Amino acid sequence: MSTAKTKKLIRRRQKGPLQRSSVRRSVTSGRAANRTRSATDSALSGSALSPSLGSGGSQRASTPGALTRSQSTRSLTPGRPEARRARADARADTNPYSPLQVSKPAALKRQNAKRDLNPTQGKQVSPKGKPKRDFATGRTLFPVEGDGGKIQYLPVSSEATSLEVQNGAFIPDAAVQKAPVNTLADLTTVKSASLRDFATGRTVFATETADGKREYLPKRSEATALELSQGKYVPDEQVEVPPKGNKVLNKPPLRDFATGRTVFATAAVDGSTEYLPKKSEATALELNQGRYLNDEDVTAKAPLGAENAMSDRPPKYDLGKGRKVYPVNTPEGKTIYLPRKGEADGLELAKGLFIPDDVVANHESQRRRTALRDDAADGLQRRAQRAAKLPAGVNRRNDREPPIPVRQAEDGTPLWDGFTPPEVSEEKQHETLKTLKPKYDIGKERMLYPTETAQGKVEYLPLHRDASSEEKFLKRHAAFVPPELLENFLTNAEAQGEITRQSFVTKQGDVRAYSQEDINNVFEQAPTLVLRSAQLVSDSARQTHELQQRFTGTEVVSNKNSELTTK
Repeated sequence: MSTAKTKKLIRRRQKGPLQRSSVRRSVTSGRAANRTRSATDSALSGSALSPSLGSGGSQRASTPGALTRSQSTRSLTPGRPEARRARADARADTNPYSPLQVSKPAALKRQNAKRDLNPTQGKQVSPKGKPKRDFATGRTLFPVEGDGGKIQYLPVSSEATSLEVQNGAFIPDAAVQKAPVNTLADLTTVKSASLRDFATGRTVFATETADGKREYLPKRSEATALELSQGKYVPDEQVEVPPKGNKVLNKPPLRDFATGRTVFATAAVDGSTEYLPKKSEATALELNQGRYLNDEDVTAKAPLGAENAMSDRPPKYDLGKGRKVYPVNTPEGKTIYLPRKGEADGLELAKGLFIPDDVVANHESQRRRTALRDDAADGLQRRAQRAAKLPAGVNRRNDREPPIPVRQAEDGTPLWDGFTPPEVSEEKQHETLKTLKPKYDIGKERMLYPTETAQGKVEYLPLHRDASSEEKFLKRHAAFVPPELLENFLTNAEAQGEITRQSFVTKQGDVRAYSQEDINNVFEQAPTLVLRSAQLVSDSARQTHELQQRFTGTEVVSNKNSELTTK
């Protein structure tokens, strides 16, 4: 082979296989290329070029023409393998589950830097308007004077979106917050120092207004923007102290049916076991004494609910109400017997003295498989059912039925029947509804509001004016009532001199009752009202003898609760 041909082949090898323009992709060209490569290697072996030691330990010709594409690229960038290895190590050290870090454009970075250096201060509240409720977002909007004196409504910074904060379309929280207008009541002497508002999931505390009325308000940390702007809150430092620091024990929690809470076993200072609630469910007295646990100290895997408090003892038969009652363990170490929810009366539903039906069914199915056979309660129930079918059965209840309530006295004064919640004005209803988040019923074109139908259970029901005839008959609508129990509310109103029970002459005889006008006025003047099912209010009030009309010669029997305690 001539020297010129050999040099031409060497130049072609230097250009790389991908830069050849005259290479034909065929079997014939492949074979020709192999023959050419072998000829070139033989020519190089006879030349004066110095050999180099390959990676495999054999000596091969190391000339620019013998370099492959990858080798030539590697020789041009000697630090490339080290950089690739460094990037691989950096990727191995990162968390694979962390969110992606997307780099922002330079223009956006400059905008963010300018906004961080000059943060927006928000707007100032205008005294020309009143706050409004945005039912679409559930926020309270405050009036702000815009360009040209036009009134706009903006949210506070804690409820504003990121875009609103970026554009400065918000009001600082400090601009709307006012000092508390009520004073905290004495937690040790008030009968109901705090209540649980299930519609909002908050604990409200008893306060005294300027005119001596009782009003239940939330803590500042849980108050809404509207409540902060009205001063309707209680400072956190007045109602809570740091927790006692009891250590949570590895024991199943129990259910406190009287308060509708789950309490957890802790080790007290004296070594005894003390059951404490979470901070979000603690009462005013417990917060003031530090007898609670931080929510984050309670594991999410702890078994909660009433199923953890049921005892393995057999149920009993309540002959007075014709039903079975089931044993549950209390945090005080006692055993009480409660009915299932489907057989509980209105007062028990209002006080939470019941067990969910599915919990009773699951527990009884397991207990019957593991415990000894004990169907004494079932036998008594079947006997009572058979006796009730007989004419003049001996086991039938012959208790004296309460007299029918009188609606009007002889002089024409309307009387309160003792269980029907009165209707309040539209303005009073608006004060309560503007703090709630309703739902829209598309089928019936009406609003549904969160209403307490049992202790700890909230359903969305219509108002009385929007309810159908069947819902009004079944009392499946919301009623405006005070947050505390009705008997406690009227007792406090009597102590304040706002209402009193009077004697009236009726066709059924002399009766001591409240006039309907006094009941309407005391509900209208109540500082706070909540929504409860009309059926729940009516059923619980019917069984509260302190609220019923008292006829001459009738005996008033106090029925504090319907729970049965074992000896």
